[in-house]
Parts: sequence; structure tokens; C-alpha cells
Amino acid sequence: MTQEQFVQMLYNFDDDAFAGVDTVTLSRWENGVSNPPQKRKTNLFLAIQEATGQAFPLFDATSEENEARFSNAQGQSLAQPNRSPITHVMSGMIEEEAITLQHFRDLPNKSIMAQLFHAIHFSRSNNALEVAPEHFATLAEHPSAYFLTAMFHDQAFGAILAIKLTESAGDAFFAGELSAKALGEEHFAAADEKGYMAGILFFAYSHNTATRLLMRFYAHLLANQENLLGMGAYVFTTDTQKFLERLGFYKQTEAISPQESVHLYYASLNEMAANPHILNMIFND
Repeated sequence: MTQEQFVQMLYNFDDDAFAGVDTVTLSRWENGVSNPPQKRKTNLFLAIQEATGQAFPLFDATSEENEARFSNAQGQSLAQPNRSPITHVMSGMIEEEAITLQHFRDLPNKSIMAQLFHAIHFSRSNNALEVAPEHFATLAEHPSAYFLTAMFHDQAFGAILAIKLTESAGDAFFAGELSAKALGEEHFAAADEKGYMAGILFFAYSHNTATRLLMRFYAHLLANQENLLGMGAYVFTTDTQKFLERLGFYKQTEAISPQESVHLYYASLNEMAANPHILNMIFND
């Protein structure tokens, strides 16, 4: 694509957003003479995403620098003011720097920690979503799992656990035909296999910790974008639903249990990547 064609592509996407941009402007950006402002970077990302179909254009999945940019993104909390999908504690007494993010596989005493995280899962779940302790431990240590924890010394301060499912298992899971408690080895996708991420657990004891966990998760999505189709999770609390809506997830269905109101929220990888709150943080210079 020539510079002229690229500029025309930008104008076709949104002529107001790229008013005044020409090939000279483009050359200055390419050569590092000038930098587009944050809002224009976001629009560049969205325009190229639409043109290429890539979830994370402008980012090299193998680049540690770009992955670190996701992981270390700073900005407003992803949670809405005065709304919390997380457990309330006196988190102001703990400095955020004292909280370390670690993969579950790297934690000492994993069996004990699995019991602890299961207890948290149990307290935040309901009958339709509950996973038995031994099954939770299997999910936690499976190679297809992304299990990132936030630890304050030896205390759990937050975590995100998602399992990569095959396309067929993901379709069944998001159709309410396959529950988390029924997930088995045959449902898990390999690293180089296309599939969906199914959320099993997410909690944090502060908004900042929740944001750090999610940005590290986005870094994982970036590195594996070629083999990921989207993500979904069943939730039943109003605050968590609002939180997911803020992240660009949409409610797909309501009930997997006739006795309880359980909502499935889903977003394609492109929709997750294009979320304005996430992009503002990534491109926050």
C-alpha cells in the first residue's frame, strides 16, 4: 500500500478524525519526527484493525517492549467510580508496589493456594457456576489455563483465571450447553490451536489491582492473538456485569439455571482490543 493509499484509507475510515493528515504527516510519523496525539493513535489503531482484520495491529506479538506497554499501562481505573466488581477492603493501607503479579504455576505451596482460590471462587459463585475443589485445582494447573495472581506477601489480593477451549467446546460453553464444572481434557485447546478463552475466576481487592491484572491479561491476548477468537464468562452480580460492559463485552444470554439469573457476557478479540478505555491507557503518553 502506498502512502497515498494509506492516507485515503484513513479518510475512508473517518475523515473528521484524520482531517489535515497527508503524506507529509505520515512521513513525519514514520520517521519519528512527530508523534500523533493520543486520540489520533487510537483512531489509527481502529482504522488499521478494520482494514487488516487483525485484533492488535501496530503491535508485534513477539516484542517484549510492546507487551510491556500493555502490562504497564497507566491511566484511569477500568472500574466505574463508586462501582466495584471487587471485594471491599481497606486497600488504601497497602501500597500498590507491594503487590506482585505472579503466575499461579510459580507460586509456592500450589495445592494450598488452589484451595484458597477455590474458596474465593466458591464465595463469589453460585450453584450454576460452582466448580468442585478438585476440579478447580485441575483447571488451575492445566497448560491451557491463564492464571495470574496478585499477591501481597503470602496473601491473595486478586486473580484472573481463564481457560482456553477448543472452538466446538467454546461454542457449547457460550451456548449454555457446557458448564464450567463439566470441562474436561477433551475441551481444552492447545497453544497453537484456535479457540476461545472462558473466564472462571476474577477478583481483586482494589481497582488498581484489577486494572493491572486485566492489562497483563491483554498482553497475553496480544501474544496469542492468531489463535484466539474471543472470550466469554458467566456472571450473576450486577457490578461485574457493568464492569464487563465497560470493557466492551455484551450480554449474549441470561439463563443457564432456571432458579438463578446468570448472564453470559462475550466479546470477540477484535471487540476487546478496540475498547476505548483500554486503548486510552495503552496510548497514554
